[in-house]
Amino acid sequence: MSAKKKAPNKMPINLLIVDDSDLDIQIAKKAFAHCEKTEITVHSAADGETALNFLTEADNPRAHMILLDINMPKKSGIEVLAEIKNNKDLKDIPVVMLTNSSHPDDMQASYKNYANAFITKPQDFSDMVDFAHRIEEFWFLSAKLPQEE
Repeated sequence: MSAKKKAPNKMPINLLIVDDSDLDIQIAKKAFAHCEKTEITVHSAADGETALNFLTEADNPRAHMILLDINMPKKSGIEVLAEIKNNKDLKDIPVVMLTNSSHPDDMQASYKNYANAFITKPQDFSDMVDFAHRIEEFWFLSAKLPQEE
């Protein structure tokens, strides 16, 4: 039996996944549960408006990273990204565009609006687990992320 290990002197990580596919959210949650070097709490939003409300609601934990789909109802991921990066309280949160799109225009628009990365969604669970481990290793263990003030 393996207990979830917390990295020494690390605060828990709050990850916000914004995707209109409940299945993709559930797969991502299960994949990030395989990360053992940090304590990742996955929060989710099914559309851009819900995500922005989560991010600006004072009672919610501050996200340390956002995984953001592009094609969603109400507001596209690009619109949400632009609002995040134009908000002085949110703009320092790393945003990774995690999408089924591989269209160059989507990639260009993402980086033009200051996305930290543009990644095509893994197509099976084992690839999603590998992705989760890479995110954990780079973003949560190697890179220094802004902390809540």
